[in-house]
Amino acid sequence: SLVLELVGDSSSGKTTALEVALSVFGNPDSTAHGSLVRTFASTKNSMMKRLGGLFGVMVGFDDVGAHADGLSYTDFIYTVGNNREKDRLTSDATLQSGLPHRTWVITTGEEAISDNLQARGGIYVRLIEVNDLQYTKSANHSEEVKELVENNYGFAASKFADLVLEQQSGLGELKTVNYDALVSRLDYRDNKVERLAKQLSLVLVATDLVIDKWHWQIDKSSLTEVLTKVINEQAKNLDYSGFAYSKLVNFIRANAAHFDTNGAPSRLAPSHGSLDVTTS
Repeated sequence: SLVLELVGDSSSGKTTALEVALSVFGNPDSTAHGSLVRTFASTKNSMMKRLGGLFGVMVGFDDVGAHADGLSYTDFIYTVGNNREKDRLTSDATLQSGLPHRTWVITTGEEAISDNLQARGGIYVRLIEVNDLQYTKSANHSEEVKELVENNYGFAASKFADLVLEQQSGLGELKTVNYDALVSRLDYRDNKVERLAKQLSLVLVATDLVIDKWHWQIDKSSLTEVLTKVINEQAKNLDYSGFAYSKLVNFIRANAAHFDTNGAPSRLAPSHGSLDVTTS
């Protein structure tokens, strides 16, 4: 399980995007009883109770930045990523086991919560940030989309599950092809980055299925570019030193003619610096 955070200003349409994503599974209207969308103002225990027993059904928390502090959000992300709420004692001192879950949680906010997290490194395997995308064309467009999904929801997930079962013999190849295509575009690779790419490549697998079988009009090329950007940005948080070193090496290789090498002046101006090159 992981947390997907949509970060952007109030006019970006991120709440609308959240509602569209959750309408696949159920009611995305945050004002409705039983909605899959809630605010982060709820207590952590009540939020985790909403995840208990969910396998594949996503839930969302809107406007996280207005309600979360760094400590509570860090704890929340780790609990989501552990696929199980913590065991706790009831009022009569009886141990109550936490319910398991395996799903994605989508949050929205105007500022990246990662700036205030109490932990680094490993938490970014559990948290994916998507920054500054424009999801809707205008305020009117946003309202039209919301009205559509708030009145038509909850049926696509089961139909897609049927489609997956029908196509399961070819899913392995689809996963491999899309994973290989995605990682080939990355600026930096290590085990954590490849793990993240493997998770997000499933988005491209789903895209292939609905384009081929349902004839949906989705710009897969642009979607791949967005996912590549997301992973490259995430790589900086997963291993910034490794990412920076890889970028530096690639820059030097691409601009070798602009460097003085072993005392000889650069072949092209301006010179970016000096290199001492040894061969083994």
